[in-house]
Amino acid sequence: MSSPKIALSEVAQVNPPINPQGFPRDTDVSFVPMSAVSEVTLKIEGEVTRKLNEVNKQYTPFRKGDILIAKITPSFENGKLTIADIRHELGFGTTEFHVVRPTKSILDTRYLFHFLKQDAIRSAGAKRMTGSAGQKRLPASFVAGLQIPLPPLAEQRRIAAILDKVDELHALRRQALARLDDLTQSVFFEMFGDPMQNHKGWGISTLEEIVSNEKHALKRGPFGGSLKKEFFVKSGYKVFEQQHAIAKNFELGSYFIDSEKYKEMHAFRLVPGDFIISCSGTAGKIARVPQGARKGIINQALLKVKLNSQVVNPTFFEFLFEHHSTQTRLFGQTRGSSIKNFPPMEAVRKLEFIVPPMNKQAEFEEFIQKLHVCNMAFSKQQVKITELTASLQNTYLHV
Repeated sequence: MSSPKIALSEVAQVNPPINPQGFPRDTDVSFVPMSAVSEVTLKIEGEVTRKLNEVNKQYTPFRKGDILIAKITPSFENGKLTIADIRHELGFGTTEFHVVRPTKSILDTRYLFHFLKQDAIRSAGAKRMTGSAGQKRLPASFVAGLQIPLPPLAEQRRIAAILDKVDELHALRRQALARLDDLTQSVFFEMFGDPMQNHKGWGISTLEEIVSNEKHALKRGPFGGSLKKEFFVKSGYKVFEQQHAIAKNFELGSYFIDSEKYKEMHAFRLVPGDFIISCSGTAGKIARVPQGARKGIINQALLKVKLNSQVVNPTFFEFLFEHHSTQTRLFGQTRGSSIKNFPPMEAVRKLEFIVPPMNKQAEFEEFIQKLHVCNMAFSKQQVKITELTASLQNTYLHV
C-alpha cells in the first residue's frame, strides 16, 4: 500500500537560518565549493578547513548531516546533490546551494537523499528554474513544495538501506572501470615506456610523416565563408562538429549540406577509419570515424587525420594522442576539459610521436580489444543496475 504524501516543508527545513554567533570567531569550519561536490559519487570530495570569521558573511551556512542541492544551471540538471558528511560540525559553501535539513524524528536523511536524487525531480525542477540563460536557478519554493511519500521511520530506513545497496553496485562498477583504465595505462607504459622520454629508443616521426600519402590526409576544417549557415539543409550529407570528437558519437548533430556542396567540399570529406580532432573550446579530443557512419564533411572546429596504417596502428595512435605526454606537448600544462588554444597547423604537423614496430602496436590493439569486451560486459551490468534503480524508486518513492 502506498504511503501518504506530504509537502517537504512540513517535515524538513529548506535553507534554515544558522546563527554562528554562538561559535568563537576562530572556530574551524568546513568550506565546500561547488566543485567539491562530485556529480558521479554524490559525495564531497575536497572540503577545506577555514576559520568561521573568514566565511560567515559571504557563504551559505549548513550543519553536518544537512543535504546540499545545487540550485544553479547546469549543476542542478547534472545532479549535484550531497549529504554534508563533513569534518566539522559547521559548514559553509557557495551561495548556489539550497540546504535541506530533515526533521530527524519524522524523516530519515538518507531516505530524503534518495528521494531528491531521482531523475523525475531533476526534470520537474528544470522546468521551474527562473532567470536568464546560463544563470537560471531553482527556486526554494520548488524544493519546499515537493510531495514526499512518508512511511513510518523504520520503513524509510529499510528503503534507504535497499537503495544504498544499489548505490554500492554503481560504485563497484565505477571502481572496476577505473581499475581497467589504470591497467591500460600500466600496460602501455610496460610495453612502450614514457613517450616523452622514449627511454626504449623507439623511432620518432612527425604527424605529417605518419599520415597517408593521399591528398588532404591532414586537413583543418573550412574557414571563412565556405560553410555558412545558409548552406545547411534539412537532410543530406552530414556536417561533423567538435561534439562528435568530444563524445566519440557520430550519431549526434543536425547540420547537413546537399550533394552539390558535398562535391564542392571534397577536401573535407570523412570516411570510416579517419580521425577527427577538436580544435576549439574543448580542444584535443579525438575520435575515429566508425564503419557505417553517415557520409559528410568536417566543420571549421575539426582537424581530419588519415593515417598511414602501414606505419601506425590506429588503436595505438588514438591512445597515444590522448596520452598526457601528447596533450602536454600540444597545450602545455592546460590539459583536461578547460578551454585551450589549438596550436597553429605548422606546429601540429611537426608534432612528434614514437613509432614502435607494427607487431608491438598490434599487440597493444589486441589488449584493447579484450578490454573492450570487459567494458561491454560492464555496460550491460550498468543497464541492469539502472533499470533496478528505476524500479525500486518507482516502488518505494513514486514521485
